[in-house]
Amino acid sequence: MNRLACLSIHTEKLHQDAVWQVVQQLAATCANDGAKLTFFVHPFWPEKARIDISERVHQLASLGHEIGQHTHFYDACTGVVPGHKTTDISPDNALHRLEEDYTWLERVGIRPAGFVSGGWAWPELLVPWLTDHGFAYDCTARSYQPDQAYPFDPSPTMFAGGLVEIPTTAPLRHVALRVLRKRPPGLSVGGLRYELVYCHDDDLLEWRKRLALRVAVAVFARKGYRFVSVGELVSHLRPALEIRP
Repeated sequence: MNRLACLSIHTEKLHQDAVWQVVQQLAATCANDGAKLTFFVHPFWPEKARIDISERVHQLASLGHEIGQHTHFYDACTGVVPGHKTTDISPDNALHRLEEDYTWLERVGIRPAGFVSGGWAWPELLVPWLTDHGFAYDCTARSYQPDQAYPFDPSPTMFAGGLVEIPTTAPLRHVALRVLRKRPPGLSVGGLRYELVYCHDDDLLEWRKRLALRVAVAVFARKGYRFVSVGELVSHLRPALEIRP
């Protein structure tokens, strides 16, 4: 059975030098090892801090890593009123936030193919919007938390417009727990088993998270997994997926 593993980084604080330092080191190390990561970039907080992260994003891309879009559906007061941070998935606000982040990525020369929502939020317009903008896949569904309020069972699937829903399978801490409990990692689709692990960029400042990452990489290597971008994983899965109405 073919085995693929993905590490996706929800990248929200790349404007902070300490975060950039650990991200840059991870990206370089993985590139040297032939492993491709996916960085889902959310430019909201760097923009509020008035710090341009475009050069840092392009450096990640130049190492061969994938750049996707990560959007939090913050309300109008978030980032304006000190200490306020609230999600608003009403159609108008969801559309505004999606377009805002997409426009930023396009402006700096990135055309994202992948997406994941902040806070795992699921606005009703998400699939149509992603399809209309030519996205290949979305990772907002989570297979490890099936009680989440999605309009479908969280399993790999393809919508009528060609958008693939590829569930995130675990945070870093779950991978370590699976090892301790000897549970098999990932999901199987056809002749492919995969794991899609995520963490946040500032998680890498914590030694426990860095340890969990080393454990995950070691376990996957021992079990014969190859590290690829989420986009590459989706290209392998697509032929085996049935279209969801």
